[in-house]
This record gives sequence, C-alpha cells and structure tokens, in this order.
Amino acid sequence: MQDRLWAHKLLHFTLETCLVRCNGSSFWCQVTSIRFPDEDEELGYTQLEDISDRKILELSLKRLYDAQETIMHLVTHDLKTPIAQFSCSPIC
Repeated sequence: MQDRLWAHKLLHFTLETCLVRCNGSSFWCQVTSIRFPDEDEELGYTQLEDISDRKILELSLKRLYDAQETIMHLVTHDLKTPIAQFSCSPIC
C-alpha cells in the first residue's frame, strides 16, 4: 500500500488489519497513511490505531444480529405454516 501511495500519487489510504506482536499475541489495527507536499519534497506519515475493542464489539453485535435473524426466520416459518394449511383446506 505504501508503494501505491507514492507511485500512484494517492493522497492517503486507510485499511484495517490484524497484526501479530513479537510475543505472538495479535490485535486489530487501523492503518492510515497520508502523503503531502512540503515545498520541494513530498512527505508522509503513517498512523496505527488499535481498534481491537471496536472489532470485539462488532463481532458481538454481528452474533446478536445473526441470532435475531434466525429467530425471525423461525417465527416467519411458523406463522406461514398454519396460514397455508388453513387457506388450502376445503370449505365446508
């Protein structure tokens, strides 16, 4: 990404990735690199932000959403079945 930033004259990029520390533990990180002109040269800087807490929250919210979706599908199915049986039965 750094090569693209400089070679293609991109102003900036941001990405999220999981990095591994020397001790083997890992953490989620948002990487932001910015390129900017300064008189006759171009300068840049890269910032790493630990977003592990946000990623943990995102994953727990996704699990909650998936559970709600499953419940809604089950309820919808259970509601459709009696209605379909009732509408298909002969009229007396």
